[in-house]
Amino acid sequence: MRRLFFSFVLLASCGGEEGRPAAPVTAGGGRTGYTPGGRSAQAGDASLEAGAGHEGGSSSGGDGAGGALIDDAEPLPDAPPGLCDPSASFGAEEPQPIGQMTEITLLSMAADEKSIAFVSGTGNAAGLYVADRAENTDEFSELSVALPPDYEAASGVSLSADGLLLIVVRADHAGFGELSRSARGEAFGTEVDETRFLRINLLKGMTGQSVGWPVLSSDGQQLYQVRYFGNSVVVQSPLGSDGVFDIGEDIDPFTLGGDTAGQYKLITGLSADERAIFYFDEATGQSGSLFRSRPNSPFYDPAELGARDGVAPGQDCSSLYSSISTGLVRQPRE
Repeated sequence: MRRLFFSFVLLASCGGEEGRPAAPVTAGGGRTGYTPGGRSAQAGDASLEAGAGHEGGSSSGGDGAGGALIDDAEPLPDAPPGLCDPSASFGAEEPQPIGQMTEITLLSMAADEKSIAFVSGTGNAAGLYVADRAENTDEFSELSVALPPDYEAASGVSLSADGLLLIVVRADHAGFGELSRSARGEAFGTEVDETRFLRINLLKGMTGQSVGWPVLSSDGQQLYQVRYFGNSVVVQSPLGSDGVFDIGEDIDPFTLGGDTAGQYKLITGLSADERAIFYFDEATGQSGSLFRSRPNSPFYDPAELGARDGVAPGQDCSSLYSSISTGLVRQPRE
């Protein structure tokens, strides 16, 4: 499957710009289970936590003798544990049937685990699909997605929490649009609406930055995405009061950035509380995750998730979904 999907990416990128991030290759083989590791402190972790507890800055003063610095800022209260535990381990891979389809690459999963988006096939036969199910224990039923000619699936897609909206990427990597449908089990329409992305879609003309790999938060209020112009960053864009996503702010490039085309971190999933983010690392061919103590703070505490694609957490982070060479799998938390 790795070679098959790589062929799809090459075809999708022909005639495109140089230096765009490629779609992740499908894992060549799955493991029966894994334990996220690599929970080593990165340089600056201590200062991040200290900063998180002292927002608002500090003032200096003297005691008349030693001139000691006094931090008079009120520390933030301890944050409750996030939905996803960085030290959690996950068990054996449980197949999640999608009809007769096995060679797939997972791109997105709705927050309630009842809809997924994926690509399957190679070359001209490669296609984008969405699959739905009524309950989390049911088998998925797939439908083909007819993408307009100016859009592609090679740079990721993102489903809304209810599975009724599908964010897609322009083929020239200059912006986003979305397709819609009225109910699960129905096909998505072919008319693209770019209204909510008007600000982001002006970026490439002004800055040269391309965009891709959108991930919508479960409440629909934040759009995470990869932006790149030589190097890459992950950006978090809030939905404005006018219903249009703002330009947004970069997330720490040390943990989620990339400085060489083909070595980017392509985000694939997000926990419901936005305190865990999942990605595919092009440089290593492995997936991973990062965690943070509060929404909008930097991500840290990395965990390695192995050779798999499209990792996304279940709605309460009691399981992880991903695609491997045998198809879609679920791994329950141990």
